[in-house]
Amino acid sequence: MSAKPAALTRLKKTLRHSWIAVAGAFTLGASPAPTTPPENLQATEQTATPEAYQGPVRTLTLYNLHTEERATVTYWRNGQYDEAALLQVSQLLRDHRRNETQRVNPQTLDILFGVKQKLSAQYPDNPFVFEIISGYRAEETTNDLRARGDAVARGTSQHQLGTAIDFRVEGVSLVELRDTAWCLQLGGVGYYPEEHNRFIHVDSARVRFWPASPRPWRCMGS
Repeated sequence: MSAKPAALTRLKKTLRHSWIAVAGAFTLGASPAPTTPPENLQATEQTATPEAYQGPVRTLTLYNLHTEERATVTYWRNGQYDEAALLQVSQLLRDHRRNETQRVNPQTLDILFGVKQKLSAQYPDNPFVFEIISGYRAEETTNDLRARGDAVARGTSQHQLGTAIDFRVEGVSLVELRDTAWCLQLGGVGYYPEEHNRFIHVDSARVRFWPASPRPWRCMGS
């Protein structure tokens, strides 16, 4: 009677260790990942924000390439997120194909703010206008893009949750934007230099990187 439980226990341990090894290899980039984003985890607004962000305000300038809407928004003030400003940003990041809106996760905006903060000294004359390729996407839009072969996450995309933004900044290379976003370690970072609208993807879910392996030495001194 005791042999079967013991064998079952060994099997469970083997499967668990195998899964850990596979997950670790993917996270550390032991082999190149596909250009399609990995499955996403639910993001929250409980992620710790770097102490360097704890200034009096956090302001971003966003420009939607599809609707040509532009806004400079202070989304953090007096030690908290400004809900009215977040609604304004959410409207700018809406699914323009269906004119549907989802509240943006402010932790995703913090990634953009961190990129701006890190690179502003290097580009003092750059106004850092974040050109938005994609913000919120409805499930129907995600399915349509997947059907036509676009690089869309399997399962539920972070864009459907209001936690992802695809962007670029004029005058700053995609490589610099990619590396700076990765070094923040605040969520997912995707690199799309070959797409029609070349862009960087960021989201406030689990820290991960695709399609190439991250190179930690790039973060030294950051």
